[in-house]
Amino acid sequence: MALCAIGVGVWGSLLWAPAPRLAPQVLQTTPDEIADTTAVARWFGGEALRVRITVSGLIASGNGKHGAAVLSVNGQPPRAYRVNDTLAPGVTLVAISPTGVTVDQDGAQETLLPPAKPPAGNNGFIVLPK
Repeated sequence: MALCAIGVGVWGSLLWAPAPRLAPQVLQTTPDEIADTTAVARWFGGEALRVRITVSGLIASGNGKHGAAVLSVNGQPPRAYRVNDTLAPGVTLVAISPTGVTVDQDGAQETLLPPAKPPAGNNGFIVLPK
């Protein structure tokens, strides 16, 4: 009699159990578009941080596409760069001319001048005051 009651209870729970439902959908896994914060940055007083570049020397051709420039980026020791080299993230050397270099920094082009030339006739030597 006990075995019969157990059998009826097991089969009754299996037959009258609620039907399984589908699991709820998982949250959306596609990444959202990256928000453009340029307008907010301008509103609060500025653009992206500018990279400080100092021109130490130039070897240039007439057309600006060949040559090398010795540049110091953000106070680092000077290094030689060629046209189209990346100086820092978002900063590219665009042209080298005998009068300076042109740098593209996040879409804005800027011409940087080398230091003043020493007076002519000193064979490369600069006389320092005593």
